[in-house]
Amino acid sequence: MKKIIYILMVAFTVLSVSSCAESEASFLDLSGDLGFTGSTEDIQEFLSIEAYQALVDLGVPINTGSNPPAIEGRYLISPNALKNTNIPNDGFEIGHIFADKEITFSYQNNEDLSISYYGRQIDANGNQINSESSTESFISGNGDSFTVIIKVEGETSGSNGPILTTQGIAISGTISTSGIINVDNAFVMISKVNDIDDEIIDEGEGRAFEDLDGLSYRQ
Repeated sequence: MKKIIYILMVAFTVLSVSSCAESEASFLDLSGDLGFTGSTEDIQEFLSIEAYQALVDLGVPINTGSNPPAIEGRYLISPNALKNTNIPNDGFEIGHIFADKEITFSYQNNEDLSISYYGRQIDANGNQINSESSTESFISGNGDSFTVIIKVEGETSGSNGPILTTQGIAISGTISTSGIINVDNAFVMISKVNDIDDEIIDEGEGRAFEDLDGLSYRQ
């Protein structure tokens, strides 16, 4: 079975525009790049079109929009069940129960739609099994529904040296006073370098998970 290690990192580009018309140039110079706006196009640009489509095909609803709800807090996904996978011969059947997952959102800023994310899996005794975090991620949505998207760059040991990976993560759901309703949590491999012996999953492959009881309680 193949393993994935998450670390962090995102790249952001700034648009530079020039115009022959002095009035247009002046306006564009003042307005600049709008940044991440929560649109489908921005999410595709952030993750890549292929990664975005892979997440959608895995069954993760992507909630777009520039007015997401406030979701700061810590939530427990339990039972944490496999909803879908596109990994050939994955070894896990749909519905397989993995260790509980605790997800934390903080520093939400609805001006630039930035948000911080930390997640960890814990065993029945509350011991941490693994963790993942981001230094930059984005939130989109409207009303009570949201999607948090994260791009992470990681490194894992391979037979021929370190394997460098870039993965995309999407977490979607509907916020309530009790927690997150119908949370979907998925990852997909965007790219990998130096995986000579094909030791980890390929580009476009990933898994989607869900909370089987439909509510990830606020902790």
